[in-house]
Amino acid sequence: MSQRIPFGHAAWALLLPLLSLGLRPPLEGVEFSAAAEVGPLWMSRNVVRYPGNSGDRIDLRQLTGSGPSTAARLHLHADLSPRHHLRFTAAPLSLSGSGTLNQARRFGDSTFDTSSPVRARYRFDTYRLSYRWNAYHTESWQLGIGAAVLLRDAEIRLRQGSQSERTSNVGVVPLLHLRATYQINQDWQFFTEVEGAAAEQGRAIDATAQILHAPVDAPWSLALGLRSLEGGADNNEVYAFAWYTSAIATFAWQW
Repeated sequence: MSQRIPFGHAAWALLLPLLSLGLRPPLEGVEFSAAAEVGPLWMSRNVVRYPGNSGDRIDLRQLTGSGPSTAARLHLHADLSPRHHLRFTAAPLSLSGSGTLNQARRFGDSTFDTSSPVRARYRFDTYRLSYRWNAYHTESWQLGIGAAVLLRDAEIRLRQGSQSERTSNVGVVPLLHLRATYQINQDWQFFTEVEGAAAEQGRAIDATAQILHAPVDAPWSLALGLRSLEGGADNNEVYAFAWYTSAIATFAWQW
């Protein structure tokens, strides 16, 4: 079990290296932008077993519902050059609700039965620092590769009557970063991006496809698209896998 990391502490820990770039004289030409992403989110899967080796499997969608709920992200970009890019992303996610289990389930040291509704809270906050190098760059196409460091702060809590159980986890995950961009014309582009990693203990995949309108002489841009996240962990402490998809709109401002 781990204590929750305050949003501000986690954000500053990953954001300080990005902000420090603006203080270095050799990088006076760096272009910065901020983007807010928001949209409805649907859960296709959200199952948990705690402890991972002896608890009962619970479909949290029975308790929190499948959506839609609201998802939001904050992105801060630093374009170091036409080929080198940094990005910080804060992506908080919290779902809660109550429902009745179809049969008794053991979670932690307690058994939650069918006699009354069970209140559930699912939280999966992530903070990410990504680097991308545009390995291939033409007038129409850009293909980028890079890496990211993801800090996750997750918690699952169940409560029924006087009994309450929770499991939480804080960890760091390295991810591979891939991006492809097609320039439709001077104001429009389409891009797809994937960040992910997989191992015996679990996996994490974050994929998006968006169409972007960025007028040449304007400091703003607007993108519409889809985002899908899938992954989880499978170990003795906890088994937890989720898959959610959101329709997103992203507004960005460059300076």
